[in-house]
Parts: sequence; structure tokens; C-alpha cells
Amino acid sequence: MSRRTGGYFGINEALFSSALAALVFSLLSAQPLTVVGITGLISLFNYTIYDIVKLHDVSIYPQVIAWTGIWAAITHWIISFGNLCDYARYVTDFSANTFAMYVGIIYCGMFWRVSVLDFRYLADILQQKKASKNSSPSSPKATSPKASSAPSSPSASCSPSTA
Repeated sequence: MSRRTGGYFGINEALFSSALAALVFSLLSAQPLTVVGITGLISLFNYTIYDIVKLHDVSIYPQVIAWTGIWAAITHWIISFGNLCDYARYVTDFSANTFAMYVGIIYCGMFWRVSVLDFRYLADILQQKKASKNSSPSSPKATSPKASSAPSSPSASCSPSTA
């Protein structure tokens, strides 16, 4: 994660934010054994925000993440206080399936993107090896003038044809 966000959000930040969220959640919800952790979707969300912020000014990334968290909290509070999740059945019966499709599309897209990049990287390495193999001399005899005039084996100097 640190590599994809320019060092702004890495493993330490993910662990700290998960621990802080778990602490606040356990104190406010009276459920101390709830497991809270970062998931792949949160990572993708952070990558997407970083890519958007990178178009403008990377130095505001922490502020954008903070405001995103604040607005997400406000939205979640409004939904929970109004018990608005009950009304999802009137919008669609397929909210879980729609979310699952979204997750599947995101992960398939990431798989293809990473796979293509890996194959391009592998192709570049193979091309570099092939180029270095073609540019290296084929035998040490051709590079050294002494090697071409000297006999190649001790038995060759004793043969009658060399005299």
C-alpha cells in the first residue's frame, strides 16, 4: 500500500487506523470482541482517492482522507439513526448481489491489470537477456588475438600438419 500511495498510507497506518477504529467501536458499541480490520476494498478505495488527489496536489492526501472519513461517519450515523437500511428492500432486492458484482468486477480488473503488468515486466526481462546474449562474444577465441594464433590443445602442436 505504501508504494501505491507514495508513502502516505502503508502497513503502519493501516494497523494504527484499524486498532483505533476497533478501540472506538468497542467502547461505543459495547461489543469488545468485534474484529475490525482493513480489507482489500478499503485498500482499493485508498488507491482510488490517491490517484484522484495526485492529479491535483499530493500534499493534501491526508486532509482528503480525513474529510472522507468524517463524511462517511456522518452518513453512517444518519443511516443508523433513521434506520434507513430497512428501506433498501424498496429500492432493490439485489443490494447484496449488486455489491458482490461490484467487488467481483473490481477484483477481476485488478487481476488483469496486475497480470498484464507482470507479463510486460517478464517480457522486458527476457528481451534484456536476449539482447545481452546477442551482444556478448560467442567464443573467447575470436576476441583474443593470441588465442587465434595459438594452438587450441597441446596435441595440436605435436601434429605433423602444423609444421
